[in-house]
Amino acid sequence: MVCVGSPAGQYGIARGLDAYSSSKAGLHGLVRVMAADYAADGIRVCGVHPGITETPMNHWWMDDAQARAEVTAAIPLGRPASADEIAGVVAFLASDDASYVTGAVWTVDGGLTSV
Repeated sequence: MVCVGSPAGQYGIARGLDAYSSSKAGLHGLVRVMAADYAADGIRVCGVHPGITETPMNHWWMDDAQARAEVTAAIPLGRPASADEIAGVVAFLASDDASYVTGAVWTVDGGLTSV
């Protein structure tokens, strides 16, 4: 099982989005508890925190050159993720290649929360 959350729930980087951030923090805790509860049954539970990603939900900054520059300026890799880049991590965590991974929450954000 792979749950998709947000760095907002772990790092408090979405000021003004209280309900969103708290729900994502809850998801982080749920992943960890479920991983412990279901490991003995062979069920692995992980999470992914995508960073700034080019999706239709984010058209407000993607379609505006100035907003895009401001949004991406804080990302050490210098660009947003594509949905395929996030999906690749989800696919890995759901695969047998990650058979010894459970309870982990992977932050996939181009380094945004590393600084």
